[in-house]
Amino acid sequence: MDDPSRVLVGRLVEGDLIASFVTDSGPAAALVIEGEAGIGKSSMWGDGLTVALRHSSVVLSVRPAQAEAGMSFAGLADLFDEVADALLPALPAPQRAALEVALLRRLPDGGPPNEREIGVALLVALRVLAVDNSVLIAIDDLQWLDHASAEVLAFALRRLRAERIRALITVRTGELPGQPSACLPKAARTVLDAVTALGSQTVQLGPLTDDDVTSLVRARVGISPSTQAQRELAAVSGGNPYWALELGKAILAARPASDAGLPLPSSLMTLLSSKLDSQVQEARTALLVVAAVSRPTWGATGRALRGMVADPDAAIDAALIAGLITETAGRLRPAHPLLGSAALSTQSPGQLHRLHGSLAGIAVDPEERARHLALASDGEPDAEIARALDTGAQTARSRGATHTAADLAELAVRLTPPPHRDELARRYLAAAGLRFAAGDLTRACELAEDLTRMDPSPQYWALVLPMLVESTYWVRGQPAAQTLLRRVLETPETDPRCRAVALACAADVGDGRGTNRAELARESIALFDSCGDTDPGALSTALIYLAEDHLDAADGLAFDLLLRAEAAEARQQQAQPRSVPVLNRVRSIRGYQLKLVDDLDGARTELRHAVATARSEGDDGSLPAVLGHLALTEFWAGNYPAALAAAEEGLSHLTETGGVAPATLYASRALLAVLTGDPTLGRELITSQHLTAPANIPTKKTLVYEHVLGLAALLDGDHSQALEHLETAWAAAQAIGIHEPGRRQRLEGDLGQLLVGTGELDRATALAAEQRALGERFDRPTLWGVGARLDGLVHAARGELDIAAALLEKAVEAHRRSPLALELPRSELALGQVHRRRRAKNAARANLQSALHSFSAIGAKPWADLTRAELHRLDGARTGDTLTATEKKVATLAARGCNNREIAAYLFISPRTVEGHLAAIYRKLSIRGRAELPR
Repeated sequence: MDDPSRVLVGRLVEGDLIASFVTDSGPAAALVIEGEAGIGKSSMWGDGLTVALRHSSVVLSVRPAQAEAGMSFAGLADLFDEVADALLPALPAPQRAALEVALLRRLPDGGPPNEREIGVALLVALRVLAVDNSVLIAIDDLQWLDHASAEVLAFALRRLRAERIRALITVRTGELPGQPSACLPKAARTVLDAVTALGSQTVQLGPLTDDDVTSLVRARVGISPSTQAQRELAAVSGGNPYWALELGKAILAARPASDAGLPLPSSLMTLLSSKLDSQVQEARTALLVVAAVSRPTWGATGRALRGMVADPDAAIDAALIAGLITETAGRLRPAHPLLGSAALSTQSPGQLHRLHGSLAGIAVDPEERARHLALASDGEPDAEIARALDTGAQTARSRGATHTAADLAELAVRLTPPPHRDELARRYLAAAGLRFAAGDLTRACELAEDLTRMDPSPQYWALVLPMLVESTYWVRGQPAAQTLLRRVLETPETDPRCRAVALACAADVGDGRGTNRAELARESIALFDSCGDTDPGALSTALIYLAEDHLDAADGLAFDLLLRAEAAEARQQQAQPRSVPVLNRVRSIRGYQLKLVDDLDGARTELRHAVATARSEGDDGSLPAVLGHLALTEFWAGNYPAALAAAEEGLSHLTETGGVAPATLYASRALLAVLTGDPTLGRELITSQHLTAPANIPTKKTLVYEHVLGLAALLDGDHSQALEHLETAWAAAQAIGIHEPGRRQRLEGDLGQLLVGTGELDRATALAAEQRALGERFDRPTLWGVGARLDGLVHAARGELDIAAALLEKAVEAHRRSPLALELPRSELALGQVHRRRRAKNAARANLQSALHSFSAIGAKPWADLTRAELHRLDGARTGDTLTATEKKVATLAARGCNNREIAAYLFISPRTVEGHLAAIYRKLSIRGRAELPR
């Protein structure tokens, strides 16, 4: 470090690249240095740090060791060690608390943070540091970074964009040079995936040339072998700098009379073993302890050496003098990672068991003690070790290290003696819950199944069932989840509490026998009422489903059920904080439902709260769904820019996190595309999702997606295709019992307009009556206005223009009170068309101009275009051809294959009027009929 030329032999090009990278103040980027062990990665990395510090960058560095790979946030603690005191007070309270808990600077308030929350805190911390400085995140030996640190670091790295933050990472390659991820631990691959998405460069360090090897050995060891010895040294070392230097030191120590035919070892590990054998026992023991202990300070190493050596401090000194270990600010580490590996590899299994047993005796941290005890174990069940692992898992979870806690919990299960059935059941439940929380649904499902095979007490059955059902649903499909529930529900001796939980789950996923889900929910709630509210989570699920069924039946919002569900959820959250994802919380669901009953302001408030909560808790998995509902709310409100921002953010999160695509998110983005003049994008978005839906099985997704495709076809003038899509959507709604217009995506206005155009006036009238009745029942002017508009269109189709105008005036008046921005101009457009047919030009122009202004203000381009065409038609303007504007439009639609009824519906005129226009068109164009129109 003091003399960079010593370590840059043969690496000048790479050194310049690294120096340029760490001093670049551009947007976030990463540089990965990879190569085999001993190839010089750490030296290059260290020089990069020196350059960054000279450049006045903030450097956050960590050099994880193999012994730390299983510990919680060991790497994160090192990264922030030097800046935490000044940084933490500058963070917002939630992020400060999460980071302090992870760094063991405070105990959690209430429930522990999760890794997403800590990831958010890390991201905020990095952005705070980058306000006034460039920041370098430097990680040496990524393959040993602990899982918890890797998860939160990857979370933050994926979200960096324009910040002046660089990541300099070294990673050891295995048997596949240039492809480190193929043999790396999952934690390291997670970080590499994140920096790849960020935009990373890779420096592949290969072997040094023979001349560079000779120069390095001469400069660092101080010997000049003969030409023959040089060739042998370069050949045996394979151009590996560390191996070459160790060979040179061995040559120097041997001091042979002649350097011809030197006895060079065939492998680096053989060489290192020989080096260790030449050291005093005390020094070797000190190296062994340093290699096996997580974060070995001088004091911790000294305590571990008591009983192993006569004088611990002297042993540490001997190892330092021999160059086996190094010391920086009280922290010890092997002088090279390969030395630590060599020291551990020389121990027999029995010696390693005894070593870890001794280290467990002096470990203060419960998590570290648990790991040493597990390594000291011979693999046979042991109640004491299982208890220690249980405690270690709880400690890791309290810091927010869910994956680490899950690993320890599974070890605890494995080492629990089978006769300890209650402890074993509790640990199975804990391990399954931790895997579930970590997002490993497959393993959670397997552990939960293992628990049920134990035939546990009803208490454990009731606790594990919701998790087992949900993980089975996602891993093995709905039928498998339903089969599982039937097995419970059809067993006569099922405990009432367990049955109540099973019924609540069945209300969510169905029981596979077609039982009405509302009935399942009611039975579940009744059982909970009789046996006590001991499972608030399951009770809340049943109440929510019953409230949704109430809404689907067009009975309005069931505020009483939602309030009771919220109270039950609060009790569950008190016992298990953040156990319910934000998208499934009652307040979020209330937001979803408020928008369906026209309370867009109330929905916006609840949904923005849900988005803020998901962000603060790092619940990325909930954001796509919540943002989809917010986007649809803003779409219906006519706030297209806000809707687009929410939808795009939701799609971005979905890309980053994966998971199931929420139908509302895709529908809202597709509707925005259709209404702003890009129907092709809208169709592509829907088609990409719709193809994955089960064939011939009506679902809510069928309803939502078919409505979007129908609206796109309607605005394109393809009324036949539009009617087909909307009829499919309507049939799906009827099949699954949805009668609330908001839940049907408000398709009634579009479907009714098409029914009028195709002459199905009785169906259109029935649809109008339904809308008016619901509007009057719940005082919802939106619905009443849609009903009046459809009635007006029906009367206009019958030629009863005065009655039609009166009904459409009422529709306009009702829609002035509607929060749905498209409804008023649509009613004004219909009224303007009827007034035009009545030859009331001034009234027609006033309504059409008002509609055009509203459509244009919203950004609803296709509706604005239709309205401009009506205004053009109203003034009788000529196109410059032999046809009037109206005739040209009729001709265009007819040439596309539309029949007279479809043309009439599109242009809001009667089929008889279409016939008159077509006769004039044939005469003016000197053609015989419709077949000649396309040319």
